[in-house]
Amino acid sequence: GLFKNFRHDEENPNSLADDNVTSLYLDSSGGFWIGTNTGLDFYNARTDRFVHYRNQPSNGNSLSSNIIYSIYEDNSGILWIGTYTGGLNKYNRQQDRFTYYRHDPDHPNSLSGNLVFPICVDVNGIVWIGTYGDGLERLNPVTGRFTHYRHDPGNPDSLSSDDIYSILPDQNG
Repeated sequence: GLFKNFRHDEENPNSLADDNVTSLYLDSSGGFWIGTNTGLDFYNARTDRFVHYRNQPSNGNSLSSNIIYSIYEDNSGILWIGTYTGGLNKYNRQQDRFTYYRHDPDHPNSLSGNLVFPICVDVNGIVWIGTYGDGLERLNPVTGRFTHYRHDPGNPDSLSSDDIYSILPDQNG
């Protein structure tokens, strides 16, 4: 019944990297992933330490953006990370490898917008992504192709808004 308070400590490199926490995720191993305005932190309770993941512009295998809005782990242990302006990141922890999905105006099957809020993976392994201003996205992780769902004022069966703040599966998946 006790709370443990984590704060950023300039003199401790193993502390939380930033006090502005934007997202939390408890993974299948019991570790905590913490999204902040300065990157992604992983907290291991056994070691009582934080591991920091940051955008490093000269490193193609780092986060695409340091502002993290969402974190989701799929059934195979892959982390999906939604960022502000950096699109969607896929992090394979076993390979220590990041893959980026970003908007590319020259490719209509790319992510439609780079402000990624909620992420959810359905029972079939399809990744659903909510964006701010660019609607709902459906990613086939095998092909890397996105299907876009947008608000259409002329279609009452379309999304009511292109700002998606949460995604949850119903009891039927």
